[in-house]
Amino acid sequence: MEELLRSIDWAKVITSFRDLIVSASAIITARAAWIGVSKWQSEEAGKASFDLARRVLAATYRLRDAIRDARSTRVYGIEYPTNFDEEELDRSIREEACRFMFSNRYAPVHAALRELQTLLPEVEASWGGAAREPLDSLGYVLGRLQRKISQYVATWSNKHSYDLIIMGIQPEWFIELESAIFDFAAILIDEPEKPNEMTRQINNLVSKAEQRVRRQLQKAVARPKLVSWFRR
Repeated sequence: MEELLRSIDWAKVITSFRDLIVSASAIITARAAWIGVSKWQSEEAGKASFDLARRVLAATYRLRDAIRDARSTRVYGIEYPTNFDEEELDRSIREEACRFMFSNRYAPVHAALRELQTLLPEVEASWGGAAREPLDSLGYVLGRLQRKISQYVATWSNKHSYDLIIMGIQPEWFIELESAIFDFAAILIDEPEKPNEMTRQINNLVSKAEQRVRRQLQKAVARPKLVSWFRR
């Protein structure tokens, strides 16, 4: 046994052991650095996703509220041009006054829609195309609504349609236009469960958009915690 111990080159053993410790330390340090960087990247990605979700939700709610206000059935005299008389019978004057009113009403809607649309490329890049679908559809619905407003305004320049409306005779197509443009269901206190078709479409799309964005919001909040748990 003593001969065996004397035959061992202890200098080499110590050197090899030292090299092994240094190598192990380097691996541990590299692993710790990799975990730290990965955790930081995940947390930064989570923060970016959380911030995007918050901005998209806020923009969606601003658009929803602007649409609600624009479709209000309460039209006040102050919404028309200063010198406009609501008893005015001249078709061209009423047409211009009506166009003026809708232009002012929908200015906040257009501003809110532009704000939301500027976020859509980032939504698609971060969460995929499916996340932006209800928001795109909301823009399409507003496009249809804008065309109906144009048709509604144009009725005042059509003598036959104008005469019928002035006499209190409202054709079915005119009632459908008004139902899309104005949310009459919002004032039916006895039947709040019966929104009109345009209101239903808008509410459904806002709800779908909210659900998809909130899923991303939950993922953004949970991501750093999961990373920390798996890498302990």
